Amino acid sequence: MNKKFVFIIIITLLVIQLVGCYTETVSLKLIYDVGETKFIEVSSDVDQYILPTPSKEGYTFLGWKDELGKVAEYGIWDKSFKKNLTAVWSANTYLLTLDYNNESNKTEMRNVTFDSYVYLPNAYKSRYYFAGWVTPENELVVTGNWKIANNITLKASWSRPVFTIVLDYNDGITPNGELTVTYGEQFSLPYMERDNMCIEGWYTDNDYKITESIWERDPVEKLTAKWMRKPDVIIVT
Repeated sequence: MNKKFVFIIIITLLVIQLVGCYTETVSLKLIYDVGETKFIEVSSDVDQYILPTPSKEGYTFLGWKDELGKVAEYGIWDKSFKKNLTAVWSANTYLLTLDYNNESNKTEMRNVTFDSYVYLPNAYKSRYYFAGWVTPENELVVTGNWKIANNITLKASWSRPVFTIVLDYNDGITPNGELTVTYGEQFSLPYMERDNMCIEGWYTDNDYKITESIWERDPVEKLTAKWMRKPDVIIVT
């Protein structure tokens, strides 16, 4: 047999075998989310194809939808669908509890939807500043789109007021001083002697004498010193 003829027969058989092995595919475009797209090659001989089940924080996956709005039930694609599929998501709802952490012992419960706008109210506590709402891990949560994917209790956080008091030594010599006071914490007022006089006490503008060592009253702008003659020292021999 002619060698050239044999070679042609072999090549022909190889081509037939390769053609027989080739399977046409369908390319599916899966749009998981904004900016997240994947492509899957599906054999054209397959009548149905099980699509992946993705996950997304704060959402429940409902299925895949093609350009015409047809939803792939049970996550199964068939040839009746278009080739571009978009994931359908439903935002989850969680229970939010607000603990006002003040004299009223008030708590407030509401349902919040992930990624939706949630307004967090201000809270009030006598003689304290409201510092915001915090998680059990002491992380601050503010008004805005909700990003916590679980039921949670937020507690009102408070800070003690800090203020500065002008100290008027009221002696015509010593310049005014300043005292920084934190509500609920200890403080001390200066004492001074001069010649035969000493500071008897420090007074508010309405003539109230400050005698306590822990500040638990409303802030004042100024305290004025009052002087008295030093007691005579009697030496007993």
